[in-house]
Amino acid sequence: MVTLTACGRGESSTSSGYEDSMSKGLDAVAENNIEKAVTYFSNALDQKPKDKKAGLYLKQAKAYVKTDQQLQEGNPAGAVKTAKAATLIKSGSKSLSDKLMAKFKTAKDDLSEYNKMNDLITAQLTATTPDPSAVKKVQAIKWDKKPYLKKLKNKADLLIKKSSEKPVGSQGDNSKSAGNQANTASSQPSASSTTSLTPALTLQLFDQYVNQLKNAQLGDVMSDHEAVQNGKKGFAVKFWYKDDPDVNAYYYFAADPDGSVFYMNPGNQQTMLGRWK
Repeated sequence: MVTLTACGRGESSTSSGYEDSMSKGLDAVAENNIEKAVTYFSNALDQKPKDKKAGLYLKQAKAYVKTDQQLQEGNPAGAVKTAKAATLIKSGSKSLSDKLMAKFKTAKDDLSEYNKMNDLITAQLTATTPDPSAVKKVQAIKWDKKPYLKKLKNKADLLIKKSSEKPVGSQGDNSKSAGNQANTASSQPSASSTTSLTPALTLQLFDQYVNQLKNAQLGDVMSDHEAVQNGKKGFAVKFWYKDDPDVNAYYYFAADPDGSVFYMNPGNQQTMLGRWK
């Protein structure tokens, strides 16, 4: 009888700790302190490791925090992917589901702004003379208030610098034509055999080939627009498709120092796209 009583008290203590953590976790959600909610739901799951409710609540809360972090890190495409997957969680917290839906909408709006600004900056960088109205839009960006755009900062600075430079060959028709050709050539990745492959050049190539990567069934190409090392001297850009039913499917656009440009599907099968030199 003594042993049974002690066991009962242990179970009661576990149950009490679980309920207390779950309650405090939901209070933290109501206060919009999701990081704190993660801690409480983790504690609840520690009390009852196989509890489905605590597991689902924790998964939702972690996804919300991750989405926020990705937006702060300048990765709106990743934030959309994370939030979208989290909105598909069934039987979770209604409050967290509502917050995740709102965060998903915010992430989509931020990604839309990112893509439009990226297209604008890329187009103006490849133009002979940047459009003053477009440059003003870029200059007006409040980077501290829009961290989801931060990966465009270097390109934006290049555009602003370019717009302040005096066009080459402005003294005559012939020299102007030559200047235009020089500017156009300098805005494209060089085909010179001596050109070195860099992350920046790989991103320029990705922007140029993105139309070839589009898929009518899977939707638009999405990317965090970051080139990472691929092999000893190559670089790759991870991308995915907006409407791909498999939210964990990733593809890679890659460039090698020998001049090859190709992409790899989730099964690591390579498809040649062309050459950059």
